[in-house]
Amino acid sequence: MSVISDVPRPNRQLHPGFPVLRDQKPLHEKCIAFEAEFSMADFVKELNRRVFFWSGRPNGPVRAGRRAIDHYGTSDVLIRLPFLDAAKDQTPYFSRCKSGALRMQHGKPVPRGRRAFLPAIECDFPPSEVIEVTFLQPVKLSQETEMAQSLGGPWDRL
Repeated sequence: MSVISDVPRPNRQLHPGFPVLRDQKPLHEKCIAFEAEFSMADFVKELNRRVFFWSGRPNGPVRAGRRAIDHYGTSDVLIRLPFLDAAKDQTPYFSRCKSGALRMQHGKPVPRGRRAFLPAIECDFPPSEVIEVTFLQPVKLSQETEMAQSLGGPWDRL
């Protein structure tokens, strides 16, 4: 497994070290089925403390990642690195959903809570269902890390 992240390209109007929100739609609590003792504030805090990557294979990320790359292809730089390099010094957490996608699915609220991000030992789903891989600490980029303007490359080492 490899992990791929889409990162906004530098822009003179942005301030280094500050998060960038592009087109995130407002979060609507009515679209979320929260786990017991988990609130909107808990959910936002959980999202803000994580580093996100799309799950993937050598040929590219999962479908949700490909759609995001297609959508933001003119504004992002892609980085990819071997999963074991990213997870070398810390615990990866896995999600079987696009955690920030908070729209009703089939007319029902989407479940979110502490079990949205699980360490491997707690996952009740196979690796083929992993959509996002997250970490609680900054990820050290290894010598195998590559970057490109598009999935088709060319991929260059950092």
